[in-house]
Amino acid sequence: MLDLNRVLEKMSQSKRNGGIFHSESDFQFQLAWNIKEMYPVVDVALEYCFNDGRIDIVISFPDGKEIPIELKYFVKPVEGYNLNTQNDTWRVYEVLKDVSRIERFIEDKKTNGYTIILSNARIYWRGPSEQQRPNYYNFALTDGKKLEANTPLNWLDPEATAVTESRKNEIVLNQRYLFNWKDYKMVGNSQFRYLIIESKS
Repeated sequence: MLDLNRVLEKMSQSKRNGGIFHSESDFQFQLAWNIKEMYPVVDVALEYCFNDGRIDIVISFPDGKEIPIELKYFVKPVEGYNLNTQNDTWRVYEVLKDVSRIERFIEDKKTNGYTIILSNARIYWRGPSEQQRPNYYNFALTDGKKLEANTPLNWLDPEATAVTESRKNEIVLNQRYLFNWKDYKMVGNSQFRYLIIESKS
């Protein structure tokens, strides 16, 4: 079966650009490429059409099983690298929105799906403090956080600037999740870590 931890470990050791990526689309392509190299029997589709938009990657096995993967690449600048940086905290909403889409994709299918975040911005795994409670507090991806199923997730201030029309809807996930961040690699003084959120059928 697909072992994404092993795939990411291989990618972290790549000599190409030190194992990091210029942009999210670069990360997407390299992940798809490495999956195909490690699992030659599968077919890999990018930007797979789905009735809820597109899925970043869909892995198809010979038995007909399809595994969807959504990606996020949240990075801050690293000296010596030309990165398309994006590390705004409101983006955690987009992560959980992706998880919800993965849940819908695998509904009634005997397969699992994944949402992967790769980042060197520690705010994502450290998360906000109880005292701060910023607007994105309910969507935080804090390492060790347990997110219970069927819990409505909303912004603390739905009228804040970052809450555009596309981010106003509450998110309710069907499954229970535990966020377990893992080290990817050090690049200079910058620690890259990743989070795999697995949705199960």
